[in-house]
Amino acid sequence: MKNAVILIVALIILCTSGIWQIKYIEESSIYAISDVEYAANLVQNDDFAAANLHIKELEKTWGSMKTIWTIFITHNEIDYIETALTNLKMYIKLENKEEAIVYAEILKQNFQHVTRKQKITIENIF
Repeated sequence: MKNAVILIVALIILCTSGIWQIKYIEESSIYAISDVEYAANLVQNDDFAAANLHIKELEKTWGSMKTIWTIFITHNEIDYIETALTNLKMYIKLENKEEAIVYAEILKQNFQHVTRKQKITIENIF
């Protein structure tokens, strides 16, 4: 009986932490995507100074997100996000509108990919 209780408690903890992990990644990804979209809108409107400030804030946000994300996702996914963020920051600094918009879209897709990859679906299980 004691072993069954321990097993049930362990399963509850495992399931709860898994659900929390999926929710955290999804919510933080949505937040980051909205920041990227806002920066892309600033670039679209040729407001590179504001976009540069906003990207610096996004970098700070990503720094805190990355700390927890490294526990749950592969380092390749984090590297892709960081590369796209670095490129976006560089093109905003250079005021290259077209490339900045391209890398904003790549960064959004990287966040969306991680979110899709973490969800519990038949495709992800098999």
